[in-house]
Amino acid sequence: LAANGCRQLNTRVSGMTVAAVVYVSTSASSVLRRLKQLAFGGAPGARLLTVFTDEPYARTSLLLAGEPSAVRASAVRIAHAALGELDLREHVATHPRIGVVDHISVAPVDSPMACAADVARGIGAAIAPVVPVYLYGAAHAEGRTLAATRRLTPYFKPSNGWAAPPDLPDATAGSAPFEPPSARTGACCCGAVPLVLNFNMALATSDGDAARAVADAVRTRSGGPPGVEALALAHEGGRFEVACNLLAPDETTPAVVRALA
Repeated sequence: LAANGCRQLNTRVSGMTVAAVVYVSTSASSVLRRLKQLAFGGAPGARLLTVFTDEPYARTSLLLAGEPSAVRASAVRIAHAALGELDLREHVATHPRIGVVDHISVAPVDSPMACAADVARGIGAAIAPVVPVYLYGAAHAEGRTLAATRRLTPYFKPSNGWAAPPDLPDATAGSAPFEPPSARTGACCCGAVPLVLNFNMALATSDGDAARAVADAVRTRSGGPPGVEALALAHEGGRFEVACNLLAPDETTPAVVRALA
């Protein structure tokens, strides 16, 4: 089902140039209504395709697709609104995050990766005066991965307060001015990669060590199959789930990951 969902997503955005997912650290319906209104009323040439809220994680993703300039403008509108309305100090959830606009991912559809990278850099430059931006993927000069980018900061962790270090390494978006992190907004990852499949496995256990062992078994960095990022996270009812990003879902399918769990 998850693999079919990935193919259906490619079908839905067919004929569009780029897609962008904006992840915000909230599940508050009042804020999400505002963000959706901005997306629907955004620049002509971009459409809001899906909105997914994971209540236990207090985390929402908004998927946009369309022409590059329109997607860039809509993503920037959503990000600025979230940065203005949300406070990271009030975010309580088990899903790690580095900011109220935690992550913006741009993917090429009917365009080269360079186009998606330009869009990601443009989004980063537009919000960098308000929040530190970490570029990754094709938007980063050295192609740094999202996982490696998150590990640069101590902030990708469950919400348990905010303590900014003296400096954030390599937080930049083109030539935009750097703004030090604030306790209210945190920081943001913004990058360009191929479409990623999010695949979460709900576990019938409340044993954190067992859940982490499953994450280790499927994660590429821990010796698992290619193109898998995985985290073991507390979810509903005291049980855990393993949240995976499948970076190459045609090569490492959900069935492959599930078989290793």
